[in-house]
Amino acid sequence: MSAYARRAIAERQRQNQIKSLLSGNNHTLIQMNSAEFVDYIISVKMKQGKSRSEVVDWLDELLEEHNSLSSKWKRIKDPLKTGGGLYPLFDDMKALAIIAAAMQRQGNVFGKFKIKVYNGSPAIIMSSYPASELI
Repeated sequence: MSAYARRAIAERQRQNQIKSLLSGNNHTLIQMNSAEFVDYIISVKMKQGKSRSEVVDWLDELLEEHNSLSSKWKRIKDPLKTGGGLYPLFDDMKALAIIAAAMQRQGNVFGKFKIKVYNGSPAIIMSSYPASELI
């Protein structure tokens, strides 16, 4: 085998290694407002076999456990159980962080999350790896 052929094969192998490394290092970023995030959480929990009412009760217990029940949540939680209500826009970043942390602990819904405020409204930014189970 000629030196040229060996260099060409080595270069092709190197390119394949680089392509393989890059394809395995992908990330997915998702940004949602708080209403979209609550809708997402309800969808994930329902896919795990819970009813809408059970999910809302779980959210209520979680927020109450961390002393983060807002008057807005109390007003909207009952209509959410039947699907007839609007999803709440949380102003409380602590409540959003509590819900996100609980979801992260319970399974591989998303890899990392952070909460940022844009134009006075909190947004949840989730990052995940392709192997994780985003819906």
